[in-house]
Amino acid sequence: MILLNKNDKNTYIILAVGISIISFSGILIKVITAPALIIAFYRMFLSSIFLTPLFF
Repeated sequence: MILLNKNDKNTYIILAVGISIISFSGILIKVITAPALIIAFYRMFLSSIFLTPLFF
């Protein structure tokens, strides 16, 4: 039996959330009727908001 420490569990949770978000992105792109430039802007904007705390 393999025992996972807290860091391993957090890593697997982060990977699971990331995979689920990536799997829904294709569906959301098909549903959204906005221009490609607007979609690209919001994707970069939201990713920079989420990654800024990790940077600092």
